[in-house]
Amino acid sequence: MADPVSWAETYRRVVLAHHREPRNRGPLAAATHQALGHNVLCGDRIDIRLRVENQTIAEAAFEAEAGALTIAAASMLTEQVRGMSVSAALDFAAVARASLEADADQPLAEGLGELAALAGVRAYPSRRRAVTLPIAALQAALAGKPQATTETG
Repeated sequence: MADPVSWAETYRRVVLAHHREPRNRGPLAAATHQALGHNVLCGDRIDIRLRVENQTIAEAAFEAEAGALTIAAASMLTEQVRGMSVSAALDFAAVARASLEADADQPLAEGLGELAALAGVRAYPSRRRAVTLPIAALQAALAGKPQATTETG
């Protein structure tokens, strides 16, 4: 598991910054892809919207009624996938989700960008679901599915 001191510093520096001033939060009128992520147990709701042109994510935005971790994760994720091909974004999402859902003692995948700042939540299953909800919604949107969840029961 991550060193508690470095985890606390990373949380303050990256995660709280994205929560306080989320990037890409708001409507996206010209969206070509959209999915609602909802976790019934915690009440988090996130609407991921994408504008895809020529198989590239030209714009990514979200609206959310959710906690700090979900909002921060959505902010980081939408920043990361803008400009990616749909295929690259799906690959990235699969790797990021698997890495953030893994046990805390497992190595974190390379290339996660700022999403790596969320690694400390791997020790807490309910928090894992919060940070992977935007990823699940992105995956659903790109697959043409209207909804996603990370709740297992």
